[in-house]
Formats: sequence, C-alpha cells, structure tokens
Amino acid sequence: MVDRAPLGTYNLTDGQIVDLVEVQRITLPPGGKTGLHRHTCPVVSFVVEGSVTVQLLGEAPHTFTAGQTVFEPADTTVQCFDNASDTAPAIFIATYLLGSQDRELIHMLE
Repeated sequence: MVDRAPLGTYNLTDGQIVDLVEVQRITLPPGGKTGLHRHTCPVVSFVVEGSVTVQLLGEAPHTFTAGQTVFEPADTTVQCFDNASDTAPAIFIATYLLGSQDRELIHMLE
C-alpha cells in the first residue's frame, strides 16, 4: 500500500507559470552558510539530513529538520539559509520552479 504524507503546500501568489523544474541535491558542510541571496523563481527544499536555519527578510529565523520542507518565494531576500550544526553536514533537495523569464537559480547579494 502507498503511504502519502503531506509535506507542504505553497501558493505562487505572483501568478508564476512554471515552464521548467530543476532539482538539485545540495550539501552544506558543518557550519556552512549560503550568504545573503534571492531567487528569480520560487524554491521548495526538502531537508534530507541535518538541519538548516532559514531567515527571510523581515521575518524571524526558523530551523527546519530532516523531513521538513522550506519555501523561498521568488524575488525575496534570504538573509540566511545556513547549516544549523557546526559538527554535521546538512543535505537538502532544492526544487527550482522556473518560469520562461528566469535565467539564474541564485543571485548573491552583498
């Protein structure tokens, strides 16, 4: 029997039309930090191993653990998407919901 468990439902409030989906397995080393960034498209990530601390501009930081999903809206500044551990890697699967106008997966900010 197939067992289905909901992991997350997210609205694409900007009317985003998805033309392409890119999926990447990303490993953050212990203490790894992504730095200030944004995406041109919505991104849904599934934490496979470890935990990550995520903070969107204007929001409080939140820690996500293995089995949880993270939503990064398009064109939203991400203050941190960091490994919450200094001793173990964090692994997540990032799914980029690309529209026809999206050119880059991540834009690093200063």
